[in-house]
Amino acid sequence: MPESRIGFRTRNWWPAALLALLTVGAILLGALLSSGFIIGSRTDVGWTQPTALDAGHIPGLTTTFVAFGDTGTGDRQQFRVAEGIEGICESSGCDLALGLGDNFYPDGVRARSDPQFQTKFEKPFAALQMPFYMVLGNHDVEQPKSARAQISYASGRWKMPARWYSFRVGPVRFVALDTNRVAASDKDGQLSWIKETLAARSDAVWTIVFGHHPLYSNGGHGDARGAGRDWLHEAICDSGAVDLYLAGHDHALQWLAPKPASCRHTEFIVSGAGARPRALADRNHSEHFARGHTSGFFWFQAMGESLTGHVYDADGTLLFARTLLKTDRLTH
Repeated sequence: MPESRIGFRTRNWWPAALLALLTVGAILLGALLSSGFIIGSRTDVGWTQPTALDAGHIPGLTTTFVAFGDTGTGDRQQFRVAEGIEGICESSGCDLALGLGDNFYPDGVRARSDPQFQTKFEKPFAALQMPFYMVLGNHDVEQPKSARAQISYASGRWKMPARWYSFRVGPVRFVALDTNRVAASDKDGQLSWIKETLAARSDAVWTIVFGHHPLYSNGGHGDARGAGRDWLHEAICDSGAVDLYLAGHDHALQWLAPKPASCRHTEFIVSGAGARPRALADRNHSEHFARGHTSGFFWFQAMGESLTGHVYDADGTLLFARTLLKTDRLTH
């Protein structure tokens, strides 16, 4: 083709080539920054929002969002939950969604062209035109190329820029984790990243961390164990900065109270009833709310120093509501 030959017969071809390369790089970097992320050194390390973008977000703004996990079946039950979310978003508003992992049963995707992106994401959530910030579940990483495919999938709504990342919307700082990596060689890198992220100065009122595996749960899988428990506790509890930790994995709806002795600043949400609900198991943890055998999701509204959460079943029936006040949390 003609463009492959331009300049290669002269000694001065390289200035034009260099200019073209810099132009393309500037365009790509601008696109990434406009999305609220800044790139890391590899796509399997954490990306975080540049500080310069914080100035564009006013803490007093209201942010509404839904959170759900374990949806990736493509069956009728997933569509029912999606329809319930659609109804609540129409009536109450939704700025974004948090996908809490196990996006593709039974073992993830094989490539970014895998038809499961259509059957288990695009079609079920077709009516929900908002960004979906996704994390990886244990089923999402069983295929060796699945994580990379989900990170590189090109969609106007699907957002997974890295295995772990953070972003800011209104009064909320969101931090996404890859809880599958707690035994991997880069587990310390992710832990260092989240500690730095939570310690960084921010005028966000609320900090919400989300990942696939719960630290505490009254569901069938139960609490995190061993190294996973220790890693999650250090990541979520040690800073005292995390208001909510949202997870899936157990296929139930739970809102658990803080742990006064070890994690007194954080409340725990399990929202893994996005397609195949299951029973609760041992009720070892103090509950504000817990329901098994019920498909559903959580909806939240952050308005300045108040954060309200609603629990809905797949039909959009309100099951539970709770409001947190930042002033109360700072005094306890």
